[in-house]
Formats: sequence, C-alpha cells, structure tokens
Amino acid sequence: MIKFENLMFKNDFLFSAVCNENPEIVRKMTEVITGRKITKIHNLRQQDWVTADPILKKVRLDVTFEGDDAIYCVEMQVSTEKEIEKRIRYYQSAKDIEQINDGGRYEELQPLYIIFICDYDPFGDGLQKYSFHNRCEETGEYLEDGRDIIVLNTRGEETEDESLNTLLDYIRTGEVREDDLTQEIEEASERVRYNKDWRERFMTIGEKMERLAEQRAAEAREQERIQGIKNTVLAMRSVGASEEKIKQVVCELNDLTPEKYDSILSEMKTQ
Repeated sequence: MIKFENLMFKNDFLFSAVCNENPEIVRKMTEVITGRKITKIHNLRQQDWVTADPILKKVRLDVTFEGDDAIYCVEMQVSTEKEIEKRIRYYQSAKDIEQINDGGRYEELQPLYIIFICDYDPFGDGLQKYSFHNRCEETGEYLEDGRDIIVLNTRGEETEDESLNTLLDYIRTGEVREDDLTQEIEEASERVRYNKDWRERFMTIGEKMERLAEQRAAEAREQERIQGIKNTVLAMRSVGASEEKIKQVVCELNDLTPEKYDSILSEMKTQ
C-alpha cells in the first residue's frame, strides 16, 4: 500500500480529503475546468468509502456540490476505465433521481455538470479536454437538456487555456508552478498528509481494501477448485465410472464431505 505521506492530489483519497476541507479550492478548480463563474458553492459532499461488500466493484471517492444555478459532480480517475461512457451515464441518472422526489416535476431538474479528471487519455485522440452535449444528427441542433459532460486528460496536448494547462500538469506530476491555485492545492494537500485523523482514516480504508482483495482472491480460488471438481466428475463419467465410484474418488482427492459433493453435483444439474 502506498505511503500516506507520498500521496499525490490525483490519489482518490487525498483528492477527496482536500476537497472536503477546502470548498474554495473546489470552486476555483471547477471554474477553471468549466470556464463558468461560480460565486458560491452549497452542499459540498463526498461519496466516501461505501462498503466492503464483495458485490460492489470498487470504492468511489467523488465530490458533488451545488453552484449558483447548477449541480457539479467531479471525479478523479487514475486507473484506466474501459467503460467510462457507461459510468458517465450512471452518474447522470443517479444525480437526476436525487433531484426529483416522488411526484416531483421535471422542471425541478437543475443543469448538471459531470466532470471526470483522467490521468490517461480515455478516448485516444490526444486532447486535453473532451466536452459532450446531446445533439440531433439530422439538424445539428443541441438538445437543451441541461447536461454538460467534461472529461479531462492530464496527458493531452496543451491548449491556449494556461490555467487549465497548469492545473492538469500539477495533477499529473505533482509539481507546483507559479500559479496561485496549484500552490493552494499543494498547501492543502500537505496539511492533509500531516493530519493524524486523515492518516488513520486512510489506513483503515487501506486495510478494508486489502481484506476485500484477499476475500475476492479466496473466492476466485474456491471457484476454480469447484470447477476442477466438476471437470473430474465429467471426465470419470465419460469413461464409464459409476456414480458411487466417482463420489468416492472425488471426495478423497479433494477432501470433500459427502454433503459438499452432493451440493456441487446439484449445481451441475442446474447448469
């Protein structure tokens, strides 16, 4: 596990911790990304450690807040995500559902900005910034649904937007330039790195993640073992061995109880 004091701002945990304690940084950073003036932010919250349930694919640490006239959802994405388009779709639907209570009206939906900051190029076109809007293929007109999707690539070709260039370069490398925002972010990051409570929280989450990884690995090994047992059963049947003989051999070779063998056999019948 990476050392806490070596975390960079692009690390999910540090990104979330810094944003949680510094609303002004979130506001300024979002202004740079969207090019929109945001006077004040409200209801800043983070989606923290969800659970250690093996059913869930991964932990997500993102930041959501309300601006003057829109809702913003910002996520740091370091590892390559093969289905980023589907995640964007999920985020949009989840945020829309949050806005409308039972019986609510569509007019209550505020404009929504989904922002992914990627430390890789998710679309392979070398761009630093990808902006998406719904548009009619026949007329070219935009569908005014109030949704804006921005995907940033820290490794993309720099543009004329020096503020965005500097921010993404800092996220990628951790090197601070002569820029007020990146200096402010690095100072806030340093405060988190030397905060005892954040360190303990990071260690707790790290331990949970390691236990979850171990649990998943054990489950995978058990599934492989059971599949091997099923293959043995099928192979012995193919050479004419009796069911009684197969059960005896398989149980002895795999240290199975008769009950466990019967359970595996039952699975085979339903497949």
